[in-house]
Order: sequence, then structure tokens, then C-alpha cells
Amino acid sequence: MGAVAGKVRGAGEGTKASSDKIAQTDMQKLDFGKVHDPAFTAYQTGIQKLAKCAQSFVTASADLAARLEASKGGYEWVESENKQKVS
Repeated sequence: MGAVAGKVRGAGEGTKASSDKIAQTDMQKLDFGKVHDPAFTAYQTGIQKLAKCAQSFVTASADLAARLEASKGGYEWVESENKQKVS
């Protein structure tokens, strides 16, 4: 459980740096050009949604990792007890 928790937490932490960069886009309406001005609002909204999704993944993976770590001791105790019964 501890190893899995570490991998889950690592995946979330690796995503955090990317999600922070996504949220801080420097693109402005002028960067789209006059012809594409109407598309900028949808682009900006989409980028913010992607960043929020990535940040939610970071939070969820940290929570799952913490729960896995918390349950680790219980599983080890049960396995140890079962091993003694079988042996």
C-alpha cells in the first residue's frame, strides 16, 4: 500500500507544475488576431477548465494516497493474523 500511495502521490505532484503553468497563460485576445477574436473567450474558458481539472486531479491523488497510507497498517495486521492462523 505504501508503494502504491507513493506512486499515486507522485503522479499528482507531477501534474501540479503543469496545471499551474496552464492556469497562468499569457495569451491575450490580440494574440488570436482580429479574425479570431470571437474564439478567444471560448479558448480562455477552456484553458481555465483544463487547469481546474488538473488541479482537481492533484487534490484527489493526494487524498487517495493519504487514504492508502492510512489503511496500510490495517491490511498488514490482517495479513499477519491470517498467516498465523494458516501456519
